[in-house]
Amino acid sequence: GDIPDIIEKYKTRTSGANCIIVPYEDIKTNDYNLSISRYREVEHENIVYEEPAKLIDSNIKKHEELLQELKELKKMIK
Repeated sequence: GDIPDIIEKYKTRTSGANCIIVPYEDIKTNDYNLSISRYREVEHENIVYEEPAKLIDSNIKKHEELLQELKELKKMIK
């Protein structure tokens, strides 16, 4: 789905979410490097993760619940 938007932006010489206009001299100055980070600041989302011990405990609890449900299911089919 991005290609039609990029083609339209190229034809109209406008920037958008998927493309930017960079002057040839800027590209030449950067040794023809086309990495987007050379021409536009890339925003990074700061992700905060839970403590590993909490994640492990949460997974253990979920697995214990699943195991219990599987045991009950097994009883039903006997």
